[in-house]
Amino acid sequence: RSERSSDGTTFPTLAIVGCVTSYSDTSVVPLGEYYYRVIATNATAQGVNPLAIFAGVPAATPLPAPWAAADIGTGPGTGAAGFASGTFTGVAGGADIWGTSDSFRYTYQSLVGDGSIVARVTSLENTAGWAKIGVMIRESLAATSRHAMLVLAPSNGAARQYRLATGGSSASIAGPAGQKAPAWVRLTRVGNLLAGAVSTDGAVWTQVGGVTVAMGSSVLVGLSANSNSNLLLNKSTFTNVSVSNAAPTVATAASAAPAVVTATTTALAVLGAD
Repeated sequence: RSERSSDGTTFPTLAIVGCVTSYSDTSVVPLGEYYYRVIATNATAQGVNPLAIFAGVPAATPLPAPWAAADIGTGPGTGAAGFASGTFTGVAGGADIWGTSDSFRYTYQSLVGDGSIVARVTSLENTAGWAKIGVMIRESLAATSRHAMLVLAPSNGAARQYRLATGGSSASIAGPAGQKAPAWVRLTRVGNLLAGAVSTDGAVWTQVGGVTVAMGSSVLVGLSANSNSNLLLNKSTFTNVSVSNAAPTVATAASAAPAVVTATTTALAVLGAD
C-alpha cells in the first residue's frame, strides 16, 4: 500500500499495488510538498512504522536566467524552486545551515565583485524554531563553503550568520528577536565586508552586524531556505527580489592648486565690400 501526505503527519492511502519495485504519482502539483510511505501487506498482517520519503515537485517552468537552484549538502529529501508573477517559491529540506557543513536549498546567481541582494520574505512554514529563510552570499556550492547570510527564523527572529573558513565553524549575530515574516532582508558585499540588515517596510533598515569573510571575487548570491529538520520540507516565498552588482567607482580628485591657463588675444579684421 502506498500512502501520501502533504504535511508529513496524515497519510491517506494513495494506491494499492501488487508486487512492484516502483510507482509513479501523476497527481502532484508544481512546487507542492509530498511525503510517501510504502507499507507491505498480506492477507493477515501489515508492516508498521514505515520510513517516509519526501520531495518538492519541480516548478512548471524553469527559473528565469540567470537564476539557478540546487540542494546543498546531503538530506533525505529533494527541494524545488520556481518563479511566477514576481514571486520566488522555495521548497526546502535540510537539517541546518550551521556547524561545519550545510544542508539546504539555494536559489542563486553569480556575482563578481561588490554587490547586494534585497528580498521581502513574504511567508515561511514553522517546521522548526531555526528553520532559516533569507538571503546569502556564498563562495561555492560545496556544503562546507564560506558564506554569510541574513535570515528569518520562526522562533528566533532575524539573525546574521556566517562561516569564515571552508569547513570551519559557524557563528551568529542576533538581530531583532521578534522579527517575523513578512519582512525585508538585505545583504551587501564591499570587498570582503558583508553587512546584513532587516526592515519591516523596505525603507527603514536595522543593521545586523558586519563581518569580514575572505572569498574570491566571483561568488554566488541568492535565496537560502532550510527546514531545520530531516523529516519535513519547508515552503517559503519571496517577492521584491533584486540583485545589484555595484562595482567600485573610480574617480580622480580635483587638484587643490589647478594650473593657471594663460589666454592671448589677437586682432581680427574682416575685409569686404560695403
